Amino acid sequence: MRTRSQDLINYLYQYSKTKLEWKKQRTTTRRFRSLQIGLALLCILFVSGLAHGQGLGSIVGTVKDPSGAVIPNAKVTATEIGKGFSRTAMTDSSGYYVLGSLRPSDYNLSVEANGFHNFEQKGVTLLADQTLTANVNMQVGALSESVSVTTAGELVDTTTSTLKQVIEQRSISELPLNGRNAAELSLLVAGTVRVPPRHSLAQLRS
Repeated sequence: MRTRSQDLINYLYQYSKTKLEWKKQRTTTRRFRSLQIGLALLCILFVSGLAHGQGLGSIVGTVKDPSGAVIPNAKVTATEIGKGFSRTAMTDSSGYYVLGSLRPSDYNLSVEANGFHNFEQKGVTLLADQTLTANVNMQVGALSESVSVTTAGELVDTTTSTLKQVIEQRSISELPLNGRNAAELSLLVAGTVRVPPRHSLAQLRS
């Protein structure tokens, strides 16, 4: 009788121990799967963030008054035409502003500053990977009045000495390419020249 009781106790002990280990293993498996899912989501978000960041541009410039003095604390806003998306920045102590991480598109640029007319420049085109310089000259007057500019002023990339140009889709589709070699489009950029093949250089040297 004592043997049977001991066997029953051992059985219950082993059963409880096995069940507890099974629960621990199941909990560990669930945590591991949750960790895997979390890491996968982080990777997806990271990759999508990199893809989204490619091709973005910036609009920068200096805001000045009629005398050429810089205007700090001016509110500069770029609004994407047709989308309503806008980004705002304030000019620093040197009158400089930066509107970064903008999608390639057409924008309306507006500037507000105390003691000056509101300034608005329509149809500012920002290309992919471009840092566009748009300097603004404010006119003294009330904020209720505005000065609208429809023709482009100084809209160039002055932040780097690198020569670059975006080839539009229409040019890619309509221009004849020798052997459909897309590298030929680089010759459309000012300052680029065609480099002779190596065997041609060797003939010239000989």
